[in-house]
Amino acid sequence: MYDSDKTYRYAYRTARTLLSGCPDTFTRASFEDLAQEVAVETWRREPMIRDASRLRAFVRTISLRMRSRSRERARWKDWETMTDDRVADATPSEGTRIEGEWHDRADVLRALDAELEQIGTLNALLVIGFYEGFTCRELAERYELDEDVVKVRLYRSRQRIRRGIVRRMRDGER
Repeated sequence: MYDSDKTYRYAYRTARTLLSGCPDTFTRASFEDLAQEVAVETWRREPMIRDASRLRAFVRTISLRMRSRSRERARWKDWETMTDDRVADATPSEGTRIEGEWHDRADVLRALDAELEQIGTLNALLVIGFYEGFTCRELAERYELDEDVVKVRLYRSRQRIRRGIVRRMRDGER
């Protein structure tokens, strides 16, 4: 339906324009890379575009989603070092509100780490992957599971983590 080169170039130019107007420093620092990724993703999904007049909206949607995922991945980069550093770096003045009560952030992070250990390796990897910005379909492909199984495991794991953290905070466990 489209000329692939033209689609790529158009998507790249449009993504650059959209992303260059974003006010946050993360997007400004990496908008060139994001624009290229958006162009590649648009080119890859080109057969899905039924109406040529909707190409700009298609590129805009992909741009915003990829920007959001990139920001999430940047936040969760280096999970292993982050878990140690974030507990050590949490100052006592930083608090997290859980069920109407304020708790020390370091205590909450320790409780989160303990709950992630309790739910099992696969479930913990699914939860971490989900919060890193991977879709259920991508996680299913990566771990060779059915997409519905991933959704159920994520839902149950997140509920269990939430209940465990609330219980630990209420009981004073860390």
